[in-house]
Amino acid sequence: LSKEFIKNQILSISEVKEVHHIKELIPKVLTGLTALLIDGLSDVFILGTTKANKRNIEEPVSEALVRGPRVGFTEILTDNTALLRRHGENVNLSLTKFQVGKRAKKELVIAYMKEIADPELVEEVKKRIQKIDIDHLPESGYVEQLIEDNYLSPFPQVQSTERPDRVISALMEGRVAILLDGTPFALIAPVTFSMLLQSP
Repeated sequence: LSKEFIKNQILSISEVKEVHHIKELIPKVLTGLTALLIDGLSDVFILGTTKANKRNIEEPVSEALVRGPRVGFTEILTDNTALLRRHGENVNLSLTKFQVGKRAKKELVIAYMKEIADPELVEEVKKRIQKIDIDHLPESGYVEQLIEDNYLSPFPQVQSTERPDRVISALMEGRVAILLDGTPFALIAPVTFSMLLQSP
């Protein structure tokens, strides 16, 4: 049997990945995924069987609104990207995945609108993310400090928010959003002075 046939026809689970080395396999199993080893195949299938307790989607306390959706990001990255997708059918919404952290790896997503965002801006954000050299990123505040232009500036150079609607509005203006697994705070870049004067 070919691995394509096993992956597409036999396995009934939707989340199936392939790994080619034991170093990739061990961290996946430690986080609750299942490894499927088949005699005769050099690759190993990783099945998305993780069952974890997670927080319900609630209104963020830090950004309460009088009018607007009562929805905030959670600590689960896949839930957060799904919340962005729920804000209308938009084929231009692009989500690019990265792995950050040397010792404790985490998933990070860069979100932008293909036909609206400046390609040079998107490339610059990607370059800065790829240059991050740190063992562990516990929170998006670390990302903010590692990618900003001038750490001595009294003004924020990246805006953080817990609201998906705020992120979508920024993406529609041509900005780029950064979402990190394990934190409900998304980052928006670049920031203009007028953005800092706006109140929810």
